[in-house]
Amino acid sequence: TNIDWTYSKIITNNVVVSPNSTLKIDCLVEFTSEAGVEVQRGGKLIIGPSGVLTNFCKEYRWKGIQVWGNTSLEQPDPESLSLNPNGAGVVICQGGSQIINANTGISTQANLPWPQSSSYYGGIIKAEGADFINCKKGVEFLKYDFANKSSFTGCEFYATPDFVTVEGSSNKTGGVTIWDCEGINFEHNIFKDLADFGILGIDFSCDVKNGNIFNNVNVGINAKSTYEYSSQINVIGAADITLKNLFENNRIHIVASNAD
Repeated sequence: TNIDWTYSKIITNNVVVSPNSTLKIDCLVEFTSEAGVEVQRGGKLIIGPSGVLTNFCKEYRWKGIQVWGNTSLEQPDPESLSLNPNGAGVVICQGGSQIINANTGISTQANLPWPQSSSYYGGIIKAEGADFINCKKGVEFLKYDFANKSSFTGCEFYATPDFVTVEGSSNKTGGVTIWDCEGINFEHNIFKDLADFGILGIDFSCDVKNGNIFNNVNVGINAKSTYEYSSQINVIGAADITLKNLFENNRIHIVASNAD
């Protein structure tokens, strides 16, 4: 039920973290293009300081991580040692961890048929000091009606010239997408050199506070809304220069469509 990976691995099939199980990755793990990690309800994945998850096939990205939730239950404390086997799964990215060259680094989408999959949104992602590098999308949140306990502190989302381009696929890079979630928190993060967006949301709210940097991004923050709904982004800085949010060299800093 509790497994630590400390030696390098090449993964050719999906890794499944089952309910009441914890997998800690603290080594280099390379995934083939059809492989990824599935954190089921009540499971926990910890990517340690030496954890590097990347692609094995250099001309292809890998699938990334999916963390399942339960749309009908409130999320637990992500640091809890005991999770409800029918409740949200948890992904924790510790300082120094890296997710590289994934289609979507971490998603709260479950690989289940529709409409069953829609009841599995709401997985938790807590990242502190992690890097999301050369991903088409670093992180993806799907609709969840309770307060979301996910957070990002001191993380970096960026692209380099080594980004894997795949023929017939969109090859832009982005940070975090949020669909209809409330309360996700961003502090001291860096979004840079992204061809698409830093944070992109629809019908959502989030706090962007205390020293986030958006540099050389197509659109720093893009907040959208559908009819009769609105989005609210709280971009909060402080007098201390290290706690100011900084927008520089972006094509557009902030877009707000029917948003507060």
